[in-house]
Amino acid sequence: LKRANADCTVNSSTYAGGKIAMDMNCKLPTGTMAMKTTGTYTATSMASDAEVSMTGKTSMTQKVHSEAHRVGECS
Repeated sequence: LKRANADCTVNSSTYAGGKIAMDMNCKLPTGTMAMKTTGTYTATSMASDAEVSMTGKTSMTQKVHSEAHRVGECS
């Protein structure tokens, strides 16, 4: 597998006080990508929503919702 070269800039990023926020843009060999993420976290859980938009040779928009919680100690 060959990885695409990406030139990414994180415009803003916050992971503090139970809040998640990130805004990032990337220049890809085939176009551009923009990603915005918002969410919340605690010591035992997290939830986030992200929207990714790609333009160029391939254009698409994707929305992703993620949730996670701690289930116990690692074995």
